[in-house]
Amino acid sequence: MTFWQENYTFIKDVYDMRHTKMAEWMENVDELIERQEKSLNQLESKRGIVKDLIEKGKIILQNPDKPRFLESHVTHIEEGWEETKTKAQERLTLLQETKESWEGYATNNETIVVDFEKAEKEIEKIKKRYNLQAAMDDLKKRQDIFKKNDDKISGLFDTIKNKNYKCMCITLPEDKKKILEKEIKAVEEKLEVLGRFKEKVDKLKEFVDSLINFDASLKSIDGWKDSATAELESIKNASDKMVPEDRVARTMDLQEDIAAKMEILVQNAATELELLPQGDQIPSDAQEFKDELNRITKYVTDLQDRTRSECNKYSEDVKFWAEYRTGIKEFTPWLVGAEGSCTGGLAKPTNLDEVRALSDKVLTFANGSENYLKVLLSAEGASKKMTTHAEADAEVAALKARYDKVKGTSDEWVSKVDTLLKEWTLLDNTVTELNTWVAKDKSADGENQFSLEKMESTLGELKNIFKQKEKLVDGL
Repeated sequence: MTFWQENYTFIKDVYDMRHTKMAEWMENVDELIERQEKSLNQLESKRGIVKDLIEKGKIILQNPDKPRFLESHVTHIEEGWEETKTKAQERLTLLQETKESWEGYATNNETIVVDFEKAEKEIEKIKKRYNLQAAMDDLKKRQDIFKKNDDKISGLFDTIKNKNYKCMCITLPEDKKKILEKEIKAVEEKLEVLGRFKEKVDKLKEFVDSLINFDASLKSIDGWKDSATAELESIKNASDKMVPEDRVARTMDLQEDIAAKMEILVQNAATELELLPQGDQIPSDAQEFKDELNRITKYVTDLQDRTRSECNKYSEDVKFWAEYRTGIKEFTPWLVGAEGSCTGGLAKPTNLDEVRALSDKVLTFANGSENYLKVLLSAEGASKKMTTHAEADAEVAALKARYDKVKGTSDEWVSKVDTLLKEWTLLDNTVTELNTWVAKDKSADGENQFSLEKMESTLGELKNIFKQKEKLVDGL
């Protein structure tokens, strides 16, 4: 049903009033204007007589013997004439303005009805658009159209009510005023179209604002996801330069950021359901928003899974890293001490007991080296279980190289001291044997047993063993 069909009664009443009552009222005004013009013409026809009378009076007033009342009479005639003429002219002007108000009232009422129809048609044109730029441009256009219609219709009604009607009422009796008031009231009730027009434009603005915010949110997360991906790659690529605790801390921070963005995406999904059309027949512009939301959500969800997976790996690394560092902290002080011992060398023994003590010392050192090597190898095994272990590999390799030097020195010490112990023991045993043999109580056949050649041979052997022992001591 069109506006004209819905408002047929109102329009018909307006036209009926205007074309019946107004014709009568306009006729009365025209009659009053005609009378007033005749009155002014009559006054104008008597202008010469009144002017002559006033001039004669002024001449008489120049005579010293003039009557006392003459001056007041002349003044009264002159002022009365001007006042009468002015009032007559003012009344004619008022009547002419009243006529203009009647004519303006009729024209404005006809115009405002047409403008109501235009406003209704513009309301029907207000539609949602899903292309952002087109939506913003269309909103501006609808706001401008509304303002233009609002200004015109409100201006027309203000003129009808506060200018035309007020002027018309000056010459209208009370009963006719009520008729006009009823007609103006009917027009005023139709002003509600402006309220509906404004409400629809305001709702369109809310929609466009929401679309702008929705678009901005998607673009913001789209830009953020690139930096978040770069952060994850940075953690992975630089993981060999960071301890696992730092890797876990960075991935946990990243997970918090991703979780916050996922909450925004959940809100965006709810906004999309309210803001965009659903179903099968979806405009392409709206579908682009839907596709973009789905694309970004899928990407961020995948990024969240990858980040969580990396964090879980690094969390396991923390345990292996702790095992590794515990082994290194145990091994390194021993290695530093062992290197110091190797640098200091071995004390030179002066007797067999010191040699035996030295032998025990180097064997203990050698056994300790074997045990601490197991500590280092255990730490290395723990490091190999980490996601990345390049830093640990380099540290273990350096420690092994240092260990190998210590081990080489230890093996050399064991070999030298073992040889020294054997030679010194042999020397000690030979001396003991010789002393025993020389000091042996001579028996009946003792002199026969004593051999000078054997003694010389034994002494020569002792000399050679002693020289070998001294050489070995010097070589420590």
